Amino acid sequence: MPGVHDTPFLQNELDVGANKIQELISALDARKDEAIERTFKGVAKHFREVFEELVPGAWPMAHCLWGLDGGLHLGAMVGWEACS
Repeated sequence: MPGVHDTPFLQNELDVGANKIQELISALDARKDEAIERTFKGVAKHFREVFEELVPGAWPMAHCLWGLDGGLHLGAMVGWEACS
């Protein structure tokens, strides 16, 4: 029976602990990303509403992209309706 002082037993315990920590980090990272996206959607909605009120005929759009580097890239674009 493996004892506390058995090196393979200790290595297994460390591996199990490391895996649990990695699972927790992944879960927290996913929750963080969801919170960022949810917050950005609210900000983009308010940006659009305020800009449309300030500049009639404009169609503003805020965008949020996750880059290949894992970074978050934010931007905004504004267009205008064609005059008839």
